Amino acid sequence: MLYCSGERRHLTRSPLYLSSFFLFALFFSINTFAQPALDSGDELTQQGQPITPWVYSADENPQMSPSYPHGFLALLNQQSPDDVEQALLRAEQLFLQNNASANIPPIALVIHGPEVAIFFRENYAQYKTIVDLAARLSALHVVDLTVCETRMGVLGRNKSELLPFVNTVPFGPAEEQRLLEEKRYRHF
Repeated sequence: MLYCSGERRHLTRSPLYLSSFFLFALFFSINTFAQPALDSGDELTQQGQPITPWVYSADENPQMSPSYPHGFLALLNQQSPDDVEQALLRAEQLFLQNNASANIPPIALVIHGPEVAIFFRENYAQYKTIVDLAARLSALHVVDLTVCETRMGVLGRNKSELLPFVNTVPFGPAEEQRLLEEKRYRHF
């Protein structure tokens, strides 16, 4: 204990000690957890090659890292056939850029808007290009395509009308939330 001019004061209760402690803690946390910020135009590169957010290095074990994503979820903003096609083309491009690497997890596409109709057997001729691309990427385990049963019900359809490579979930938005929160997926 430290005593000053006849008063009994404990060192750990002095304002100087507490402010020094908080400054040290702040400095430590900033240096430990700070990461360089990227300008919106910067591209992440490693040895001159673009880094995609889903390529594992040989030294990483994604299952051991709590912050590493365990998969990716395609973000469909327009809920249109074009939006689905663009997401599939992007998945194919990333797959080809990574030399068809087997350690890439499939990208989840959860479709719960009017674009569910793309994957009904009777609409194959109309959406042949999109369906063929989706089937090929699904067979290669590049994408995991899922449609919403609730939307199918709204459209008056059942599972038997879907193409064979398409999976279903009871409610699409809840599945997206589950993948993001429980499975730690990130948007693709």
